[in-house]
Amino acid sequence: DCTCWGSSGSVFRKVHQAAKQRQYEEHRLFLDSVKVFDGPSDKQKDLIAELVQCEEVVPGQRVVMQGEASTAIYLVKSGTLRVMAGGKATSSGSLVGGEQVGLLNPGDSFGAVELLAEETYSSSIVGHEKCELLCISATHLKSVFGVHMRTALEQAIIRHSMHASCMLSGFSAEQ
Repeated sequence: DCTCWGSSGSVFRKVHQAAKQRQYEEHRLFLDSVKVFDGPSDKQKDLIAELVQCEEVVPGQRVVMQGEASTAIYLVKSGTLRVMAGGKATSSGSLVGGEQVGLLNPGDSFGAVELLAEETYSSSIVGHEKCELLCISATHLKSVFGVHMRTALEQAIIRHSMHASCMLSGFSAEQ
């Protein structure tokens, strides 16, 4: 069985625009809740919310592989990811072997340190349960921050480290 439906171009554009607006608002709200993006201005966050790409990850799906170069920053919007040391990629793209060394939860991010240092990933990231990731490429970061991209990444890493530290997490951004 097959069903066919149609729509005028103007109705389709209107529906598409409404869906894009809802997605933008959802991304913008999420960016406000993520510590790594505490520093950018509202205008910069608006641009980031327009540029991020959504990625759906299923359990066992490899997101990045140990030894790969970072080309983006990933934000965990929902679900969890396993951080794996060692292991090998199969021809189908899944990871075999390795040892779990961490877990990434909603609000966590990865890729900023590697992007800033121009280093490869020191571990693989694999879906633990169904996840939604927001991804912003280095190219898009450059378009948002311009020549200040390096400073913005350094500040984001410092904020993330302070938030993760038991001793420093009680301080406010101003302190």
